[in-house]
Amino acid sequence: MQQLDRNIFPLEVTLENFDIGLENLSKFPYTEYTSSFPMNCFLFIAYMLQWIHGRDPFDLRPLPRLPVDAPANDPDSCDKAFKKLFGNSGLWPGSMLWQGFKSLKPGDILICQINKVPGHMMIVGGDGKIWHSNPKGTKVHTSEVILREKPTWHYRPFACGKIK
Repeated sequence: MQQLDRNIFPLEVTLENFDIGLENLSKFPYTEYTSSFPMNCFLFIAYMLQWIHGRDPFDLRPLPRLPVDAPANDPDSCDKAFKKLFGNSGLWPGSMLWQGFKSLKPGDILICQINKVPGHMMIVGGDGKIWHSNPKGTKVHTSEVILREKPTWHYRPFACGKIK
């Protein structure tokens, strides 16, 4: 098992470092919350957003714990977690963009619907590629591939304005 290296993230949040952070995270396998370094689609993005917001990326305490099968077996928990992360708690303040996915920026989050609730999350890298983690590992796609998938929501965290 790969050990947690607290130097995954560069000290400064820049566009180049954003992609370095994504690349470094992509080396960790998809795992359950019980592992020493849990990883799934949600946590892949959570680590990045915590870093961008100037918080300890590895402090998962404020984040909801969702089992992998939550969208299928407990959709209400996904809906509540989504609202906590991007809505009423202000944990990752930002704005929802409802006008399609034509102007993707680094740090934008694309959320796909599963069972009528937020169920899979992806993040836009500095090079315009879309990164996400799933049980087969980290995947990187072009925006054209993702646009064909038609994500349901497009979210832009305010802190992504720090990426220069």
